[in-house]
Amino acid sequence: MAESLLYFLVNSLFLVSVYAECGGEISEKSGLFVYPADGSSYPTNVDCTWTFTSGVSKALSITYNIENTNDCAADSLEISDPYETLGRICGNSVNSYLGVSLRIRFRSDGNDNGASGFHLQHDEGCGGMLTSVPVIVTSPGYPVGYPLNLRCRWIIDAGEEVQMFLIFRFENSCGGDYLKVFTDSGEEIKHACGTDFSGMSWTRDVFKLQFYSDDTSVGDGFWARFTSTAVTNAEATTAPMTTSSTAPPTTTITTTIPSTVPPTTTTATTTITTPSTSTTATTSIISTVPLSTQESTTGIITVDVSAADRIYIVNKHNEWRSSVVFGVTSPRAGYMNRIVWSNELATRAQLWAEECTYTQQSIPERYFKATGLGLGYPLLYGQNLHKGAEENQSWKGVLEKWYDERHNFAYGEYSPGAKHYIQMMFDDALFLGCGFKQCTGYRYYVCNYIEEYFSYSFAGDAPWIWWKPTCDTRARCSNCDNGLCAYSNQ
Repeated sequence: MAESLLYFLVNSLFLVSVYAECGGEISEKSGLFVYPADGSSYPTNVDCTWTFTSGVSKALSITYNIENTNDCAADSLEISDPYETLGRICGNSVNSYLGVSLRIRFRSDGNDNGASGFHLQHDEGCGGMLTSVPVIVTSPGYPVGYPLNLRCRWIIDAGEEVQMFLIFRFENSCGGDYLKVFTDSGEEIKHACGTDFSGMSWTRDVFKLQFYSDDTSVGDGFWARFTSTAVTNAEATTAPMTTSSTAPPTTTITTTIPSTVPPTTTTATTTITTPSTSTTATTSIISTVPLSTQESTTGIITVDVSAADRIYIVNKHNEWRSSVVFGVTSPRAGYMNRIVWSNELATRAQLWAEECTYTQQSIPERYFKATGLGLGYPLLYGQNLHKGAEENQSWKGVLEKWYDERHNFAYGEYSPGAKHYIQMMFDDALFLGCGFKQCTGYRYYVCNYIEEYFSYSFAGDAPWIWWKPTCDTRARCSNCDNGLCAYSNQ
């Protein structure tokens, strides 16, 4: 009796939630609860279930004294989420769990063994349940680093098949921080650690994410986008553009835009004025690689874009890309590559335009080794398409239509109404080539793009990275041309 009274006083002193009732809902953000409430041995033949607030991420630490049997076949404490059992315990020990929408179930048989039950410390963790897409999940503080000693758990269940796209950068080694990706049944899909910044993708009905950081150094963190495969498949069938890039992860960031950035372009000379400087530079916009080394796999060279149009197309791209470096668009880009014309890409664009088929090329058709571009490895090019019935339709009108999609673009967010603009603005783009065909009843315009690094084709929520090194500090730039990085192989 004295022991029970002391137990009650200690619980009251430390504001412990005691649960005399067999089961119930636990709504407190954090606390400690015990069962049985008076500290006596637990009763026989009970089946009690406690649930934490739905959709909330919880970190649990459980100290327990429960009859120990093989496989916990007699008395047991079971911890589960809506999809799987995370643990079933008995004996005398301490266990920790992390999950979302957790449920605690305690069962005892008819034998009174004098065991005292359990104490459960619970704290609200980062993470939670996400039930609608599209949605972006990032590590806390992304992309400028995350706190030490973090434990986060997310469940993404939108009631439909979902595609996950992930990019991450943690510590240099895999001995510390990580993100684990699981199926609803707990099967591990990916243990993401280290500094692998390339994109990767999976499709599932339910995803579970578990993020852990240790007590030492941190990296940038992770960025993951979840979209409905129904939307993705519909857009792949009807959308006039595909993209390819190792596009960067990010959250939406508000940046003050400089008030004076009037970039202008005329033929091959680009003039850009920033708030502090004004420079004029002559840009080499046509690839210097001999045409004979740029022949496509068909062996045919067909160019139906005039030299004047080629100059205009490249200059407009570089003018608009440079304006992002100087802050016309928020957030400004740390750097962007200068784009130059590729006859090889133009040949492929022209051959596709000749088909008069207003749909994107398949991935196998766009995957090739660009021997004439000096990159030395297979690439998948992105593609912008336009179908215009107007008699006076021109490259000027087409490019401006694509560029006007910037009004539909939200950095770091899924922007399906800005796909042409996004393709034009990938920071790692190096080459482009375009083709044109007067088809029956309409004019057909095709532009192909090659990025410096390719790993996955996706919607391009963040086509440039604002925290990348600027052009003048980027080692691989042979020179800087109005904020654009020029490469030696251009």
